[in-house]
Amino acid sequence: MDSGFTIKKSFISEESVEEIKRKKQEEWDRAYANAETKPPEEVYDSRPLFERLAEQRTLKEEALMEAAKFSNLIHRIDDDEFDFLKTLDDDERKKKLEVLKEEQEELERYRK
Repeated sequence: MDSGFTIKKSFISEESVEEIKRKKQEEWDRAYANAETKPPEEVYDSRPLFERLAEQRTLKEEALMEAAKFSNLIHRIDDDEFDFLKTLDDDERKKKLEVLKEEQEELERYRK
């Protein structure tokens, strides 16, 4: 039997990780040398992870609050919508008046 230690096949040693990083960096260096451009500088945020996550959370909460504001929930109609709704209302009123008029005429005929 082995010495009691078994290493999973998916295990990657730190040396191989460093080798992979070094090869990738060399490829990038060659690519930038061919393109005659400078590589972008990495932006390093020195704040703790807690602060960065808290900032992201507050930004998301502010966006949700803005979307849920009462003024954003009210739909204001424009002139075209107003005209359309007014014509619909006028048509309904005319129909109701016609029905009432017909009922009155029928009642008058019945009473005679």
